Amino acid sequence: MAVRTNSKKGIYVSKKKTKDKYLSRMKALTKYLVTGDEYSLNVILEDKKDADKLKYRCISHLLIYPHLIGYMNEYLNHKFEFNQFDNEKWFRTIRRICSTWGISDNNQLYFAKWEKSEYDEFCKILDKYCDILNLESLNTKDKGVFFNFYESGILNDEHMNLINQTISGQESRKDKLTKGTPSATNNVFHQIQKQSVQNNTVSKYRTITDLHPRMQEICNNVTSYIKSARTHCKNCPLYGKSPVVLDSNMTQPGQADIIVYGLNPTPKDVENGIPFSNDASLLFRQYMAPLIQKYNLKYIYLNKILCATDTEKDIPKINQTFKHCSDIIGQIEKSFPHRIKIVLGEKTAKSFGIKGTMKQLNGEFIDNRIFIMYSPSSIQYNKNNLAKFEEAIDKLYGILEEEIEHRNEQQRQTEFGDDIRIDPSKIITRITNDLTLFDIQTLNEKIIYIFKNGKNQKRYVIENIKIPIYIKNGTYSQCLNVDSNMDGVCYVTAKQRQYLNKTLFSAAQKQLKV
Repeated sequence: MAVRTNSKKGIYVSKKKTKDKYLSRMKALTKYLVTGDEYSLNVILEDKKDADKLKYRCISHLLIYPHLIGYMNEYLNHKFEFNQFDNEKWFRTIRRICSTWGISDNNQLYFAKWEKSEYDEFCKILDKYCDILNLESLNTKDKGVFFNFYESGILNDEHMNLINQTISGQESRKDKLTKGTPSATNNVFHQIQKQSVQNNTVSKYRTITDLHPRMQEICNNVTSYIKSARTHCKNCPLYGKSPVVLDSNMTQPGQADIIVYGLNPTPKDVENGIPFSNDASLLFRQYMAPLIQKYNLKYIYLNKILCATDTEKDIPKINQTFKHCSDIIGQIEKSFPHRIKIVLGEKTAKSFGIKGTMKQLNGEFIDNRIFIMYSPSSIQYNKNNLAKFEEAIDKLYGILEEEIEHRNEQQRQTEFGDDIRIDPSKIITRITNDLTLFDIQTLNEKIIYIFKNGKNQKRYVIENIKIPIYIKNGTYSQCLNVDSNMDGVCYVTAKQRQYLNKTLFSAAQKQLKV
């Protein structure tokens, strides 16, 4: 298997030995729609079967352009010969629409990059590597984590060279097993995980400067409050220690998806100004990153004790310390209402009144609101906990996926209640070029088109549902399945159509019996 390097990112991917003609035609389609290159059009039309497929690809991948959908609705959908259009005329028409609306860059097309993504190629390499070395196959979550390692630079060129050398047979498995100590043999993945914890730099972590200014203001206000001779703080055994408040991807107080709780900050957290920025936390963040990105989760990272110590052992009278911080933690929770708490570690779990050892609690979802798992530091001190940590991560993925679906359904119900509670300023009557069709919902007798503008703000077009009913005089047996010669048309609502369907079906059944 040959190996090549992506000059932009340094990823090593395997070349295909045979050229995919359909892939070449898809690339030609992209080029033609952007540039109007006639040679590319000829490549598209070489094979009618492929051209037919690409015609429908045009539709499915240009849905982000409302003006294209408008064209099809206005000029094409009502014509029965829609599927009979000559392929060349079809592609020339779509090219003209792209030109009219200024689509002049490959990246403006939804299908600009027809080549399989780097992620797909990366996963193939991992699968091949595991197969050659008889390693357990990686699941989707694991692949996402390692791709995130690659994106962040933890998985570097040296690792990729080793993997590709193994795949290409340049170094046999037997030779690799005889080199070095057992801990430094062929399992690159374990090396990556080890490096992700040990070879950290501050640049790999967020700092307080990465927070939105409003969130920085909240952190500063809480810190000032703690240092202002607050009664509970003056009586706390940690009084005088440096406080660290929270980390978040939110821009202001409001509904969050998850709050992740640790025990208390470390000196590294104090240095960076946010929690979960020490060496042990990198692995947890790497596991959470794919989920946060995939579902656009709004998160808060927080500790049950706000002041830092070097180790857990430096927290005297821990239950008393929990109580001293409880009212501040409570106020933060009120500012960021959430559905799920992710609690890391046995002592943190006890602060919520949950008893038991981590062997008993790891991966438990208590009262459908508190998920408990090993803390990142426990993995650093005991590598045997990694497998248990990953088991809990698998459960967490499933729980959060269900929660996101539940959240989306609640949003739809809230946004489109009986009285359609939408800010009137967001309801529009004209579709402009900067709008992208995002979703379509129906509510009672209304159809709601949801768009997003260039600032990612939602805009709504609300119309009454009007369904055309074409009328032809004659008996049921004289009607054709498809007939363009109609005597009239009327428009009905959705409820009227349901009633009409039942009435017509009943009438047709009677006529057929006669």
